[in-house]
Amino acid sequence: EKSLVYSHPKWLIEKWERELGEEDARLLCERNNNPMPLSFRVNILKTDIETIEDALNKRGLNVARGRFSKNCLILKEGDINPIVTLEDEGKVFIQSEPSMVVVELLEVNPGLRVLDGCSGVGGKTTYIAELMSNIGEIIAVDKAKDKLKLLKDLAIKRDISIIRCIESPLEDLKPEEIGYFDRILLDVPCSGLGTLSRKPEIKWRLRIDDIGKLAEMQRKILNSGSKFLKPGGILVYSACTISREETYDIIKSFINENRDYFLIEERQFLPHIDDVEGFYIAKIRRGYA
Repeated sequence: EKSLVYSHPKWLIEKWERELGEEDARLLCERNNNPMPLSFRVNILKTDIETIEDALNKRGLNVARGRFSKNCLILKEGDINPIVTLEDEGKVFIQSEPSMVVVELLEVNPGLRVLDGCSGVGGKTTYIAELMSNIGEIIAVDKAKDKLKLLKDLAIKRDISIIRCIESPLEDLKPEEIGYFDRILLDVPCSGLGTLSRKPEIKWRLRIDDIGKLAEMQRKILNSGSKFLKPGGILVYSACTISREETYDIIKSFINENRDYFLIEERQFLPHIDDVEGFYIAKIRRGYA
């Protein structure tokens, strides 16, 4: 029984065999059963990657640059405590490398107006602010009050003052209330199938019909969120998953239904190929109607 050999539920193995092919499905399951190295980004408002890299390597840690993000470091071996201390000081933030790439693909600059439509605790929101040199305006929207509280605390610790939080589902907001934006990030709630090396319990909790329900919600978020984008602006849609219904399919139908939105780039990170968490990212530009 494959399920026992791969330590993944049967429906999920079959889904990945259909979407990726048998060999990739097998390698993906194997990779999921082993931990990922710890990755973290450097807060460029407070320090720089060279300084942190040197300081940690001098302390006997083996720290290397990430392959995909310009501000990512990876702990190859050594004690995590010095990194936790740096995080408490607001100098680094422990985060998966694809999460950093998501933000970098937004192409932000100082002075822009940015909407983070599913901000959560602000891991990506704060990175947007850092790349904007803390100049401009970021509206962070989330319906969970406790998450926004954590976001505010994180921003203070990291010397960030340009984030304004709104506690609301994105679908309930209107452009008349919050205006239009140069950049929009929609890091949608998803099945989390890209994060199984860190959260193995997900694969046993998730049911096959959950994916359809999630895709419906993601579609709604993309349809609502895209209305806030200025012509010429960039929207990035992302999900920490490996599941066509939540990623390629949603973007394909959105682009087909919205003639003034164009797909510029799409990427699927795969743990067994890229040695990072599974993540889908689509970069979309709104044309001038």
